[in-house]
Amino acid sequence: MPRIAILGAGLAGCSAAVRLAQLGLSSTLFEQAARPMSGASRNNEGKLHLGFVYAADPTGRSWHVMAEAAVAFETCVRDLFSLRPQDICLSTPFAYTVCRDSALPPTAIEAHLDQVDTYLRSIDAGYRACQALPDRDLSGTFDTDHVATAFMTPERAVHVGRLADGITRAISKTPAITLRTGTRILGADRLADEVYQLRLAQADGQRSETFDLVINALWDDRLRLDACIGLDAPGPAIMRYKASILFDAVPPDLLNRLPSTTLVSGAFGDLVNRGDGSVYLSWYPVCKLGQTTDIDARALREQASLVDPESLVNGSIDGIARYVPVARELHQLAPTARIGGGVIVAWGQTDITDRSSKLHARENIGVEQTGRWISVNSGKFTTAPAFGLAAAASARDALSG
Repeated sequence: MPRIAILGAGLAGCSAAVRLAQLGLSSTLFEQAARPMSGASRNNEGKLHLGFVYAADPTGRSWHVMAEAAVAFETCVRDLFSLRPQDICLSTPFAYTVCRDSALPPTAIEAHLDQVDTYLRSIDAGYRACQALPDRDLSGTFDTDHVATAFMTPERAVHVGRLADGITRAISKTPAITLRTGTRILGADRLADEVYQLRLAQADGQRSETFDLVINALWDDRLRLDACIGLDAPGPAIMRYKASILFDAVPPDLLNRLPSTTLVSGAFGDLVNRGDGSVYLSWYPVCKLGQTTDIDARALREQASLVDPESLVNGSIDGIARYVPVARELHQLAPTARIGGGVIVAWGQTDITDRSSKLHARENIGVEQTGRWISVNSGKFTTAPAFGLAAAASARDALSG
């Protein structure tokens, strides 16, 4: 039986591990945290991107990939991890709200939504198109001094916490997966005959182990490990640490008035009514706690740990409340808000405020392979399961070739 290592127990790594088990292949799943699905996979907004946010991608490739992955996402993860209905909790539909200081005018946003609508109708017979919010509803929900228009979309988010718990249970019940938590991958070496040596650090010390095949799904540490075995990135990458804020047990009256909202286009943020009485908030100008073009993200995490929680929460509420006034009432829940966060990895060198930044697209994502080293660039949460399955298929082919 070949020895297979999967680096990173996020959504892509877990998807690859379970699919390999279904193919009759055992694997060792390495995770630095104390449990799987503890990083960005648990702390993002959980949006199943249909492609609406990529209006600034002139090629259209980003939203094509996102749309196809989003349509298949629920069925894919439910079947792959044998999830219960309660493990997949959906948010209220997103309003895409065009700010008056948007980088793109309302006409460009509307034209993009129409284009995505047309494509989605061609791949999903049950798809329901976006609708412009009537003026009365617009002024009743948003501050029209700051908001030009808004479009109700069918886009939703999954409750990442519930999904992560369901996937963790599936991993624990799969005998073919050996889970090694609390393990940092210090480095990797390519030995003769396509054997890979991993240098590992655990609580009881450091050691080296060899594997016949490696799937690198480490997300924010992926590029560093790829470089160890000579797999170079296709271009510069930028890493950003974005904090998230969770409000639990939101009063029903307030919850019913809080729309799931993505403010476009630029450095704004998201408000997610998660469908279980809780609300997710991330306001980019406050919640982006650092960025680097270095391939080692450890300094970002150290920088994020220095944030003042009270300023983060209250500043984020005030930021989004300029556009969504009812969000100001979240101040009453600020003392009990929970702060999370994770690293965002994408190709490019400049931040989203740069109109020409590559962050406005998600190109060159997916699976890359050299020998029996398979690197998974998940791109977004939406596309992670599909690319995890693709990595497992590549592993099967590499081992049988």
